[in-house]
Amino acid sequence: MVTPSGWHEDALRRDAGHDAMHLAVWRFHSIPDSYGSWTRDVHFEWPVLALRGGIRAFADIAEIYWSGAPPPGRSYKQWVRVYLYEIKPTVSTVGGIVRQCAALEAAATPYVRRLNGRVELSVMPVIPHDNGMLRELLEVIDCYRWDKDAGRLL
Repeated sequence: MVTPSGWHEDALRRDAGHDAMHLAVWRFHSIPDSYGSWTRDVHFEWPVLALRGGIRAFADIAEIYWSGAPPPGRSYKQWVRVYLYEIKPTVSTVGGIVRQCAALEAAATPYVRRLNGRVELSVMPVIPHDNGMLRELLEVIDCYRWDKDAGRLL
C-alpha cells in the first residue's frame, strides 16, 4: 500500500503545466450552476478508496451528481452520476491515456458501487483543444478538449 508520502512523491513527477491546467479545469467545473433536483459536488484530487481501506488511486477531478429526494408517497433509489477526469496537458501516447482511464475506471468501479443508489461512472481525459494527437485520441476514446484561452471545455 502506498503511504501518504508515497502519494506525494508520485505527484512530484507532474510538471507546472499539469498543475496549471488541473486548477483551471477544476475552477471551470466548480462554477455554481442549477441542476434542478440534482446536487453536484466537485472534488480536486478525489481519492478512490479500496474496499478494505486505503487509497487505490486518485482522480484529478471528480464531479458527482446526486438525484433529489423522491416525491411524497413514492420511493426509489437515488441516482448517482460520477464523472472522473484525467488532466493531460501533453499527449505522448494514445494507448497510455486509454490504459490510464481504463485502470482508473477499474479501480473506481467497486468503490462507486458502494454509494447509495443507482450509479453511473464515466472516466474521461481532458486534453488541450489544439493538441496534435487529438484526432488519433478521438478515434479510440471520447475526451474533453480544454480551450485555455477561453477557459472552458469544448
